[in-house]
Amino acid sequence: MFRGVTKVFKILFFIIFKKNNFFRNYLLTPEYFKKISQLSKENHYDLVDFLQNITNLDNSFLQYYSSQPFNSQIKRTEIITSILETYKPEVILETGTFLGSTTEYLSGYAKKVITIERSELYYLVAAARLQKFSNVKLLKENSSLFIQNQKFGDELHFFYLDAHWGDYLPLQDELEQIFKMRNFIICIDDFKVPDGQDWGYDTYGKKELSIENFQFIKSKSVFFPNYNLNDETGGKRGSVFIASEGISREVLSSQKNLSEYLID
Repeated sequence: MFRGVTKVFKILFFIIFKKNNFFRNYLLTPEYFKKISQLSKENHYDLVDFLQNITNLDNSFLQYYSSQPFNSQIKRTEIITSILETYKPEVILETGTFLGSTTEYLSGYAKKVITIERSELYYLVAAARLQKFSNVKLLKENSSLFIQNQKFGDELHFFYLDAHWGDYLPLQDELEQIFKMRNFIICIDDFKVPDGQDWGYDTYGKKELSIENFQFIKSKSVFFPNYNLNDETGGKRGSVFIASEGISREVLSSQKNLSEYLID
């Protein structure tokens, strides 16, 4: 109980007293209050959720601060842990930090972990959580622009792509750049699993996160979860794993809970 109270105190202290962040500006600058009426779920899903639940944050997305990594999905966690322990990536890059629980977990599996969050609210909460991890670099940026501007080397990279909220879907731009690399494994969260089970997945407008709408990923080795959905816990969200050739593909092929997607 005491540790939980301490965490909350640290978060509040960081948000309220860190200079030049939007939350502090809302509190101290009257002009900022005028912007509240212009907010919408399309352009500020995070703030709308926060303000709608300001009297009971247990109903907001902040309730997930104490959640386990990877949507609290135990089987997903087992798969990714096995991949990371076998693959031993030199760099892990996560898009969509959210509140930092998955980042905190990933920090134990590479010397360099880069995580990107575009929401200033969630960036600040995650920054308070992750400041003790010297190997984690948290950025407040557009994830697709960041990836497009990087010059990746031949090191082993693991990507956890989860930067899709509201109307924001940078996935295709991210993947097109990553596919130019020699050594990578990618996990995409909220992706439709084509096995007939009721896995959760995201839809943007009328566009599902599915292999039908991202046909170009078939140019690489694609793997999906192959286990019974009833064996999963937490959010039960779908996912897809993609690998470059060589050791990356070999690692995914060795996972008993993944099966390669075969093109007809």
